[in-house]
Parts: sequence; structure tokens; C-alpha cells
Amino acid sequence: MVGNLGRHRWPLDDGEEVGDFYLIEVEGDLARPVLEWDKHPHCAWFGEEDLDRLLVNCAPGDTLIRDVVAAALSVHSGPTGETPG
Repeated sequence: MVGNLGRHRWPLDDGEEVGDFYLIEVEGDLARPVLEWDKHPHCAWFGEEDLDRLLVNCAPGDTLIRDVVAAALSVHSGPTGETPG
């Protein structure tokens, strides 16, 4: 499943950043992801029950990552709430 999660904007000290977020499907051993560790030193799997963890140590109102993950879970699970496949 692939889905466009939308364009998001967030303020910076000298303006604004704009980013497009997508849900993509990958193949491989997802129990042992291979990442560019110098760019992504941490990884984790999240379900709906984990969304509040994405707000830990965030400034008030800083919900971008939580909102994008929630949108991805919504697209992935479909309108019935069941995971396709």
C-alpha cells in the first residue's frame, strides 16, 4: 500500500519548512531493518496504542510526527480499522 499523507508545514526561526509525507511499502526482514545509522540512529514500530509516546519531550503543540504517524496508521488500516493483507 502506498499513500500520500499530505503536505505539512512547520515554522523555523528563519521562515518555514514544507515537507510531503508518504506511506510506502517495503520488502525485506522488517524485524532487522537496515538503516543509514548516521542519519537515523533510532527506529521503532508504532501502533495506535503507541501514538502518545511520540509526544514525549515535545514542545506544546509540536504534534507533527504524531499526526503523520496517525495518518499513516489510518491509511494502512483502512476505513474498517483492519490491516489489509
